[in-house]
Amino acid sequence: MRPSHPILLPEADIDDEAVDLPAAPSAAPQPRVSVLAKLARPVAYIASGIAGAVFVVVIYGLLGSRVDSAGSRTRDDATPGAIAASNLAALDSRADSLTLVIAAFTMRSRMYDSRRMGCAGLSRGLQQVEDAWLSYNLARKETSGTTDSARDTRDRALYADVRNVELRFERSSCTRP
Repeated sequence: MRPSHPILLPEADIDDEAVDLPAAPSAAPQPRVSVLAKLARPVAYIASGIAGAVFVVVIYGLLGSRVDSAGSRTRDDATPGAIAASNLAALDSRADSLTLVIAAFTMRSRMYDSRRMGCAGLSRGLQQVEDAWLSYNLARKETSGTTDSARDTRDRALYADVRNVELRFERSSCTRP
């Protein structure tokens, strides 16, 4: 016989034993509940869910269109110099993000080399570098013709760093994501 585990199968308690109670007097038979009465509650739940979804979509449509039109209006009314400055700020921000992601990949690569990280972590780092590089290139295309020599030098350095990341990943035995 197997021992019973007290957590899974607790021993019966004397207080929990059924007490003989007098039987309830027999009641009149219950009337049959119709199918429509049984379905009333689930139908009410479904209807309130649909009404809530419609309400959310309507509110989003009203508020979302205002945000889009206000954003496009300020973009159209802005001067070309302000747009170029905004694009350069976005480019600088994405360059900083790319630099951080490359540094994170370098740390991941060191961890992989010392066997403290597997291929999944290294692949995730490569994917992050590729995503940041794509984002940087898109921002750079928006500023075509407005960059200076410092940004061009930074661009070449970032390209070399991204190429080094790819080479480092190729030297590992991991498959590309």
